[in-house]
Amino acid sequence: MFKSIILEGGLVLKTDLVVNRPIRVILMVPFTLIGGLAGLGFAGLHLSVSAAVGFIAVAGISVQNGVIMVEQFMELMRNGMGLRESVMEGAVARLRPILMTALMAGIGLMPAALSHGIGSETQRPFAVVIVGGIISATLFTLLLLPLLFPIFSDETRIQGNQPLVE
Repeated sequence: MFKSIILEGGLVLKTDLVVNRPIRVILMVPFTLIGGLAGLGFAGLHLSVSAAVGFIAVAGISVQNGVIMVEQFMELMRNGMGLRESVMEGAVARLRPILMTALMAGIGLMPAALSHGIGSETQRPFAVVIVGGIISATLFTLLLLPLLFPIFSDETRIQGNQPLVE
């Protein structure tokens, strides 16, 4: 599982030469793990191979949502918008795509997460981890990433814009 997180981080770093932005996105992955572990605990399930595969999948979704959000912030800043305005506008603009991704995965896996029939011992931990992880990843991506972006941002002045903290 940790190898997959390192691999995802390496891929994000390879596609973006600025180290600061990918680190902010990768820091969202532990919050995804919290939701997956909470889901396993609430369902009374143990960590298994299928649950570990679920953690890998939900970490990928979390990184995807973080990249979508940060890229929107950066695009708005490149178009001349200030840091504060780009974070606010970018968070509002990416609210619907991130929520739709989360709802699609969560609702689609809900029957597998609630199943108790034959074969559910392998598919249920996978689905519970993804549903729990998607809930926490979505909340933290929509709430925490816009708050942390200006704090750790080195892009305070792009095209003469004012920084967030004056």
